[in-house]
Amino acid sequence: MKDDRTSKTAEIKFHLEYVNQRIDSRTYTNRYYNQGKDDDEILECVERDMKQTHPDMIPQMLRKEINDMRDYLTSDGISINHQIEDLIMVRGFLKNALRPIRTRENRLFTPKRVVTKPLTIPFNNIKESATFRMAQNWVGKGYTIVFNHMGVRTRYNHDDLYEKIWRWLHDEKRANSYPKHGHYSVYTIPQDLFKVPGVRELIKREQIQVA
Repeated sequence: MKDDRTSKTAEIKFHLEYVNQRIDSRTYTNRYYNQGKDDDEILECVERDMKQTHPDMIPQMLRKEINDMRDYLTSDGISINHQIEDLIMVRGFLKNALRPIRTRENRLFTPKRVVTKPLTIPFNNIKESATFRMAQNWVGKGYTIVFNHMGVRTRYNHDDLYEKIWRWLHDEKRANSYPKHGHYSVYTIPQDLFKVPGVRELIKREQIQVA
């Protein structure tokens, strides 16, 4: 039974890596396309970046991704932003599948999380920021972002918030920020962000006690 779980986990991790590769190839393509590069230059830059980001990527898979991006650039297919959004959703499903299954035994021996006010956060998980910021290279790190918003100490869990607003980040209004550069940064949180369901509950405006 344990071998079956190990095999299943390895399969999910393989698919997760493949999805990450597809997200990156499309993100790079979108970035260089928005910079006004021609198709051949875009593909050259994407191949270079993919080799740097995924040095262990199978050459055949790399060629497939480059060919897919060539087909995209010469067609009027679905928006690449929509492709990225769909792949990010798949990535979320795969990450959830890797989370340990709660059993009666580990429920009995896992201490309950106790939340106190003011909230105590492990120091190494805090990321101080001068602005409200969402960054691709922070995804999956479990950071709690702390910044000063309109004179009030404010915090949010970067991963939790990202799961709620990734569609918002890839909206055409922000085409020159997150999709293009891999980050979004502003001093004042946009009001339309609070219209995304669940966001208001994730952004906490309260003093933080650092452990």
